[in-house]
Amino acid sequence: MKKIKILKAAVISFALLIAFTGVAYADNGASKFTDIDNSWAKQHIINVFNKGLMGGYSETEFKPGDYVKNYDALVSISRMINREKDINLEQLEEEYQVNVLDKFNVPAYARDGIRICLSEGLISEYDLIVFRDAVYATRLVIAKYIGTAFGVKYDENKPPVALPFLDTYSIPSIYKPHVKFLIDNGIINDKGDAGKFNPDVFIDRASFAKMLDIASTAYERKERGEDITADSGSPEIIWTDYAEPISIDTDSDTDTDTYTDTEPAVVVEDDEPADVTAYVDQVIPEYGNLAVFVGTERRVYRLADNVECTIDGVPEGFWKLE
Repeated sequence: MKKIKILKAAVISFALLIAFTGVAYADNGASKFTDIDNSWAKQHIINVFNKGLMGGYSETEFKPGDYVKNYDALVSISRMINREKDINLEQLEEEYQVNVLDKFNVPAYARDGIRICLSEGLISEYDLIVFRDAVYATRLVIAKYIGTAFGVKYDENKPPVALPFLDTYSIPSIYKPHVKFLIDNGIINDKGDAGKFNPDVFIDRASFAKMLDIASTAYERKERGEDITADSGSPEIIWTDYAEPISIDTDSDTDTDTYTDTEPAVVVEDDEPADVTAYVDQVIPEYGNLAVFVGTERRVYRLADNVECTIDGVPEGFWKLE
């Protein structure tokens, strides 16, 4: 009789806690914009205008549907930072004027903001080179800018960051902590566009106003010393064996792996390690593959056709492990 150890797969995951917070600000002039009355982001536009974070394209137009330029986004984020820190711009001017601002022909209106962003590490000189051709900001770079403003960093020694989007594979690992931070703080939601983040899509001014409004409120809390640090941990998949190995009898020389347990199971030989902890890296629904990290080793497993996934007691599609 041959003994086979049957390992049950228990999935431990986390729930994305999204707390949408918004502060309504009195309209101190934003109503002069004639093109925001029908915008879903009207209140956010009013809020960021009154906070001094964003202005209009003209005295009467905000242009909520236009794409955000990289320089404009950075100016707004720099205002969010400087609103709380009161950074000495004269000192920064001496540091960056000739070597950087003049060298890369930074527009006059953006120079104060770019000084702050350079000093705070939001961008580097390389980004200023990129801006010559990449005028508009994508969703990914906005996530990078805002996350970095809050001190979010990529740590290669931490478990891979899990995201709920179908296209999470197209988000570079170094930016996943930034995206997760935005989700955890309600700056973006975990639904995306039909489940996708679309990192290379340009972001419009209305969407950016909403993100900036919520982010600036969170930044004020951060500067007051409140803990808003988002955990960058990932869902865990932990394999543990039964209390006793299950013995399977067979009368033939060819063993038949038959058992009646209805739980999804992993079958290994006796000489395999019984306990494995892995961190989800990627789920590929169309191929039914699950990629995980076991320590620093990346492994890809083919999921059984009858695999079942439960997250916090609720049956879910296994792709949500991302």
